[in-house]
Formats: sequence, structure tokens, C-alpha cells
Amino acid sequence: EGSDNKEIESNARLVEWADGSLTLMVGEESFKVLKRDERVYIYDKGGPNPPGFTTNGVPVLGAVNDMSCHGLCTSQLTVTPGSLESRTHKNLARWVIRPHGESLKGQKKKTSLTTTDEVLAAQAKAEQSLEDSRFALSAGSRMKDMLGRRGMSEAFLESGMGSASPSGARGIHSLKQQYKKRRRTMKDTEPDVERCDPQLVRTMLSVAELERIQRSRKVKEQWPLHLAITMLLLLPVIALIVAASEEQSICRREETVCSNACTRRWEELVNTLTEEERIDIENGKEEYSTRCQGECDTAFAECSEKPLILYIGVAVLGICTLCTCLLSSLAAALRHKEEVERITRHLEGGEESEDDHDEMLSYPREQDTDGNIITTSSASPAPVISSSSFPHPDVSVVGAGY
Repeated sequence: EGSDNKEIESNARLVEWADGSLTLMVGEESFKVLKRDERVYIYDKGGPNPPGFTTNGVPVLGAVNDMSCHGLCTSQLTVTPGSLESRTHKNLARWVIRPHGESLKGQKKKTSLTTTDEVLAAQAKAEQSLEDSRFALSAGSRMKDMLGRRGMSEAFLESGMGSASPSGARGIHSLKQQYKKRRRTMKDTEPDVERCDPQLVRTMLSVAELERIQRSRKVKEQWPLHLAITMLLLLPVIALIVAASEEQSICRREETVCSNACTRRWEELVNTLTEEERIDIENGKEEYSTRCQGECDTAFAECSEKPLILYIGVAVLGICTLCTCLLSSLAAALRHKEEVERITRHLEGGEESEDDHDEMLSYPREQDTDGNIITTSSASPAPVISSSSFPHPDVSVVGAGY
């Protein structure tokens, strides 16, 4: 103090690290400094020229500002706060929010931290709910389509669709077009359960019930057989695995015995020699050990061929077992499909094969109080579907609809 030469002091330090990065230290705060190459000229804008100012002897009209160049700037330093918890960052955030303080006054701020697992779980839950809704919509549309089909029922034939037109015989093409138009109209409207054809409802319920009963019966009857076949196929595989493991353990024990025998023979040979002879043969110890170990390795390789063959047999037998199971499942699925198609053809009044006809003739037939024929079988009793399973009071299904 008191002198003209005053030195300005600062608590800021610019630190350059070994990797070339820069850090600005200001008191207890640290800032990241990013250095970037630039090529910018620094100018200084002067004041307006006085009246009558001349440039190179030429008078200049009006006020013109002078600009003087101070030099070329070859680099630029960008300073950012070191962390989000620093005091400088908090002050900067407060300074940015300050212009909007009046609009945010009175509102509650809510801060939430969501992890990646929670986000993925929420996305999976949303996708699952969307898939469930799509499946429900598709199932509803299929049910509407199924209930909306009236088919070639008695009401359809009596409504005049099958009669001749006044102009003469009606063509088949016209009948098809009107039938398709009627189906399309009924599909667009809300399905009415009471308007459904009783024969169609009986067919649908009978097919579904028979298929379920037949599937459960076959599963109950055939699971012991499938279990026995699987065990018979797995027993050789297990036996081969046990035999291969036993052979491999025997080979390893023989290799260990061979190595110990080599060491023991060398020690016995050394014990029978004098000190001078021991010094002479000390150089041949490594050669002897290598030769003896090579003989043991050769014997172990020959012994390991048998477990390898057994393991190959296990793999082949396992593949054959898998193929057998797949073929058995495929054959069972095909038989089940053929049986369902046969029952469906019979219930819909289609053409019956000779086997179906013989099977139907072999079943005893009875009549109920109304005179309807009820077909029963001792092997597979037909399901009884009461009228309470369907809301229409006039529809009553007894037996399987045979």
C-alpha cells in the first residue's frame, strides 16, 4: 500500500497433469478445463472519429469507428464445474432458475430416481398387458365369428333363400352371393346367442367336450407305457456312462502307478551304486525320467481309447432315444388329429368312412322318452351336456349328438 506498483494477488491456480489435462483450482473449488485450438483475431473497437478526420489525405464524411487488432488467439479454454455437488454448480443452477421463480412459486417439486431394472420391468409389464389385450380382442372376434354363423339351417331354408325366383330357376351364383352378403351382415352386427342354430351349438359343444375327454383319457391310459419306454431307453445310456467313467478312473490309476514305479526304480538303482557311480549317472536321470514317463503316457493313451468308444456309444444312443421320443410324439399327435377330424365329420353330418360306420353299428342304441336315439359305448362313455350350459331355453343337448 502507498506505492504505485501494486501487485494483484489471486487464489486461482491452473494445474497441468501428466496426461496433458488441465484443472483450475479456485480456493476449495476445482473446475475442469478443456483446451481447444482456435484461430481468432482479437480486435478493439475505438470511439467515433472527430469531424474533419482524414484517411490518407481523404476526408471521411460522418462518424466512423476505429478497430485495432491486438493479436491472434490460437487456443480457447472452456471452464466447467468439477461435479454436480459443487457449490459453483448449485449457484449456476440457481442463477438459471431465478428468472422463472415467479412462475414456479407455490408448486411442489418432486424428485424421483428410477433405476434401469425398474424401467425394464415397467416396459415388460406394459408389453405383456398389450399382448394380453390383443389376445382378448382376437379371441372375442373369433367367438363373434363362430356364434354369428348360422349356416344352412332350417330357418335359412324356410326364409325363401332356396326357393325359385319369379323369373325362373335361380342360379347357384346368386344363392352364394346372397348367402355371403347375409353372413357379412351378421358378422358386422352384435351376435345374439338366442338366434344361433341349435344344431351348430350342439356340434360345437360336442366336439370340444369329446376332444377334451378323449385327450385326458389317453393321457391317463398311456402315461405308464410312455414312462416304461423312457426308462428302458435310458437304462443302456446310464450303464454306458457308468462303464466309461469306471474305465477312465482305472486308466488314471494305472498311469499314477506307472509314474510311481518309474520313480521307485530310479531310487532303487541309485541306492545300489557308489558315490562315484552316482555322480556319473546323475546326468542321465532326466533322460530316464522322460523315457519312462513317455511309456506311461503311451499306455494311458491306449487305455483311454475304450472309454472314448463308450462315450461315443452313449452319444449315439442318446440321439436315437431322442429321435424315438420325437417320432412317438408325432405319431400320437397325428392319431389324435385324425380322431378329432373323424368325430367332427360325424357330428357335422358329413361323409362317414367304413371304419366309422362299422364302429357306429357296433355301438348299442337306445331311445329316450322323446324318441331320440342315444348312442353309448362301453369303451368311452359319451359326455352329457345339459341345457344349463347354454342360455337358450329351447336348446337341450343329450349325449354326444349321435
